Amino acid sequence: MKQDEEHLRLLSIFHYVVGGLTALAACFPFIHLAVGIALVSGTFPVPPGQQGPPPIAGWTFIAIASVLILGGWTMAVAIVLAGRFLTRHVHYNVLPCRRRS
Repeated sequence: MKQDEEHLRLLSIFHYVVGGLTALAACFPFIHLAVGIALVSGTFPVPPGQQGPPPIAGWTFIAIASVLILGGWTMAVAIVLAGRFLTRHVHYNVLPCRRRS
């Protein structure tokens, strides 16, 4: 039984590590978010006599980046919570084994 508890402890630590790495990876779309905000605000210089990019391009960058960031952070929180629940031995379901006939 002691070995099972040690395995659960290690599994919960690995959940924390993977949750942190997931949260870090979810920050990469901030680059796209910054580009989208720059496109919408008109920060990029436009050569004389030419039009800038359409606003829909900036809003598309902002929308997609926001969804990716929010989804990644949500996934990271879920992974960290799973690790916490493993540590505390709560919120688990034990499914009954089916008998083979």
